[in-house]
This record gives sequence, C-alpha cells and structure tokens, in this order.
Amino acid sequence: MTGLLALFWSVGAMLGAPESDTLHARSSSPPTLMNNTRITYSSKLNLPTFVCDSAETCLAFCVNDSKCGAIVYMEPYEPIKVPRPGCAAQRWGVDGCCYPAPVLATYDIVPPGQPATYGFVSAIVRHAPGPPAPPPWIPAAWTPTYEMNKSISLYWRNGTGIEPADFYDGYGLVMLDWAHGAQEWINAESPMDNGAGLAKQCEVIKAQHPETKCVVYRNTVIGLNQFRHVSRILDDPAYNGFFLHFKPGATQTGQCWGIVDPRARGTSGEFSAEDPLWPTPTICATPELTDVHVPFCDRADPTKCNRQLYFDQNQCPQVPGHNWANDTEETYQGLTCFGKTCDCGESPCGEFVFDFRNASMIEWWLNEHMGGATALGHPDVDGLILDDHWSAGGPSEIDSHCKEDTGLTAADVSAIMSAYSGAMAQLFQSIAHKGKFLAGGRDQAYSGDKMSTSNSHACLAKLSSMCSSTPSFGQWYAVDYTYMPSPDYGIAPTNARLDVAYFLLTRAPFAWIGGGPMFGWHMSHWWAENKSRPITYRKDLRPPEFNADYGVPTSNCTATTAGVFQRQWTKAVVSIDCTSMEGTIDPL
Repeated sequence: MTGLLALFWSVGAMLGAPESDTLHARSSSPPTLMNNTRITYSSKLNLPTFVCDSAETCLAFCVNDSKCGAIVYMEPYEPIKVPRPGCAAQRWGVDGCCYPAPVLATYDIVPPGQPATYGFVSAIVRHAPGPPAPPPWIPAAWTPTYEMNKSISLYWRNGTGIEPADFYDGYGLVMLDWAHGAQEWINAESPMDNGAGLAKQCEVIKAQHPETKCVVYRNTVIGLNQFRHVSRILDDPAYNGFFLHFKPGATQTGQCWGIVDPRARGTSGEFSAEDPLWPTPTICATPELTDVHVPFCDRADPTKCNRQLYFDQNQCPQVPGHNWANDTEETYQGLTCFGKTCDCGESPCGEFVFDFRNASMIEWWLNEHMGGATALGHPDVDGLILDDHWSAGGPSEIDSHCKEDTGLTAADVSAIMSAYSGAMAQLFQSIAHKGKFLAGGRDQAYSGDKMSTSNSHACLAKLSSMCSSTPSFGQWYAVDYTYMPSPDYGIAPTNARLDVAYFLLTRAPFAWIGGGPMFGWHMSHWWAENKSRPITYRKDLRPPEFNADYGVPTSNCTATTAGVFQRQWTKAVVSIDCTSMEGTIDPL
C-alpha cells in the first residue's frame, strides 16, 4: 500500500507530541503539532510530515487521544475505512472514517468562524512508499528473491533428454517448455507421456536445488495427446464430447502438403523460409466441397486415423521422412520417433481442441489436465506456464481453417470464448488455493521487459513513471539478444549492462530476468545440428552481470538529475542515463 496519509485533527486544544519511537521520522526533531490551523488540500506539504512504516503506526500517532480523530485515505483521493477506538457513535464520515466530532465535508479551507469542535489539521503522517504487495499469482509462502542468482529465469527445452541438476545451477526459476526432453519421453513409454517427462525433470532439479522454482507447461486450449492423461480420454469414446469435432460429412480426399510459412520475417533466422524447424502451414487439394484442410490419418501409418475429432499436426512428434507438414527428414524441433510410427495412443499424434461448452470437460481440465499428478498435484512442480487462447478468430496456434473445418458458427465461438474465460478464472483461483505459481502472471506473458530496445524518449517516459513518488515495479525482464546471420550463426546482446541495470532499478521483490526474448525460449531450441555453431545457454545467454551479488535494495528508484535515475542497493549503486542510454552498476 503506497502513498498513505493520515491527517490528524485537534479539537480545541493542543495535542501532545507523540512518542518518537512510534515513527521513522525523516528529521531528528520531534513534531510540532499545530492547533486551529486553516488548511487547503494543496497546502498540506506546509505541515509537519513524518514517515511511518505501516498504517497502524500512522494511526497510533493520535489513536489513543480521546480528543483526536483521523482522516485516512489513499493518495490521490481514494478513502479507506480505518475505525478509531473510542468513537462514541462509530460515525462514518463521507471519507470512510470515524470521528468523535462532526465531519467536514471536504478537505478544503476551514471556513472562517468554524466552531473549534469541528477540528483543524494538526499534522500529516505519511506512510512511505514501499515495495508493492506480491501479485496474486505469487504464493503467499514465498519469500522475496532479491539475490541475483535466485532471480535468473530460464524457459528451457533441450529436445533430447532429462538433464542433470548441475545444468540448472544459478537459476532461480526454471520453466520447462512442452518439448523439453522430447527424445526421452517420446521413446521411453508406449504410449508416450510428455507430462511425466516434465515432472521428472522437476524432481531432478529439486533434489539438488530445493529453492529453485520449477514450472511446467500446460496448454489451455489444445489437447496434445502426447500427454498420457489426454490420450487416455481421447481413446475412450465416452469422452468424445470433451473435444471439437469435424463438421458433419467431412471428407479428406485430396493431397496435403506444406508451403513457406507466411509469418516469415526475413531471409534467415527463426520463422523465416530458411528455418527448417517451424512447421509450415498446410495446403490441401480440395476437389470435394466437403473436404477439410487437415489429414485424418497419420502419415507414417495411414491405418491410424481419427475422422471424428478435429485435430491438426502442426507441432507434434513425427517419424523422419513422414512429416505431415513438409515430408522431410527433419522433424519439428527434434520431436523424433524412432519406431515405425509415433505412439500417442489410438489416434495420430495431434493437436486436438478442448470444447469448453462441456462442463464435465472443464471439471476434468481443472482437476486432471491442470491439477493432476504431473502438474499442480506434483510436490516438485511449483506452478504452470500457460499457452494459447480463444478469440473470435478461433483457437490460437491451430490450422487457420479450424472454424471452417469444424463448422463453428459465430455464436458457437462466442459460447466457447465465454466458457473458456470462466474456466480460466477458476484455474487462477485453483492455482492460488494450492499455493502454486503462475509464470508470466494472469496475462500469460512470455516476453520480458527490457530497456536496450528503447530510445531516450521512451526511457525517460518509462522511468519518470516507474521512479515517481508513487513508484511502480516490474516482475518480468529480459536481456535482449539478436541473431547473427549466416555464416556466423550466433547471437549477441544488444546492451546487457543497460538491461540488467533496468532490472535492478525497477524490479519488485518478486521479479525475474532471463537471457533472450520470451525468457530465453527462442534461443533454447532454434539452433540445429546443421548450423555451424549451436548455442550454449550458459556461455551465450548468461552475461557476466547475472553472476554478481548486488545485495538488496535500500531505496526505490528516484530521479537524480535531468534524465538520470538511480537506486541504492546494499552492495551497488545502479543508475540509468536516458540521454546517453547507458546503464551503470557501481559496486560498493
């Protein structure tokens, strides 16, 4: 709670000075309270001001004096109710506070000749702006993580197998993407179990690093049957109502193939025409009007089909040479099945879509998909990182013809969106109730804030707001990196010192910073064996500023000179000059 003020009123007599040990005064002299002082709201700064660390301490300034009442409100104008013991009638004024005397209607100047029993301002006690309360997605049992080595986040997938705990030394928050350890969980069990693989990695991490937070991926919209808890119900006809269906009479008679991804943003790098790992969208020959735009059957085993429940195969385990999207030897992000086909149960491995109009599905989704033994119900899983959403255009990251191929009307989509929103609200409550963590917060943010991509104007606007007398704080940060084009194939930080300085300047008690956009996710998977140099996360995406000890902050960030902002830490002084766009971290 920031900016709390208490305006104290004397009733016809001088108040005694409060005990000095009840306040953290900014001056060494005791307060000189004033009697019968006429005041306007704008002139309040002319009164004695004292800093206290809680609303209770502020009220103790006069709460035990039978002659004193108090107005307590949030700056700028929002009142809060704080009852004062001893009020004869427990009368609540228009600003929500209890008085022993009549209440003035406004904070304007006291009219001349006003009876003394109405009271006049005696002093102001200010609750010093401090760190914000943790957001609701932070478990109440967690303690702040100001230490730098507990504030580094890693959103990771290696595509190969479970890694030893040593790999995660020096990371405070590890978020495991769905494809992490893929070649191990794809081929270890039949049917495969993506969820068990992620939970196993958390077990390994927590055994050696119990304080490291381990978070696993869950999709809110797409039912990936590479997760065994999904394939189990997908294979049972009793649960067909949990998923969207192909439109009545759907056929798939034409050939399907891939084209260059239209999201390409250049001639090289991820999402480009040269990127061999991102699945290309599918175009199908449609000689029949009833044809849908996605295959019903597995490409490696054409006898394995699902002609009832809608699915595509954009981001799924595949057999090399039998990729549904591009029919090449290179599978999507290393999701390689070594057998004749991929075993995701009785249906082809695919992206099926949950139908949120089914209340029973929502119950299963909350208790099993999100809350089950490999997710929130696992003791070594600290929380979830969520993906995808519903919009008027349909489900995200699904073939663009999904609405057409399922026959959904605008009313159908509206009903699904409404039910999805309600289910998400229940999920947020469930996460909080279980004392678990929601990575990225309720907006499911994947991108960390950074300063190195800003200009001087944006820097000044942002820090002038964040470092004001009522400061704001951030939770998610990143060091920006850029791709180096062929033939070098590497990455380079834009300005790591500036990004880390921004983090230290404006971070909240619970905050994390990662190397690379999306907490490092892009950097962790794009570089394949056929590139000249794979990326080593600890070498390439962990700048030296990550490895220092800055202590804990002793102040909020403030403006010092024009365009310069500073924050004191116990072991460093951090500043940013928005004119030169330089970040400075000076050890103490």
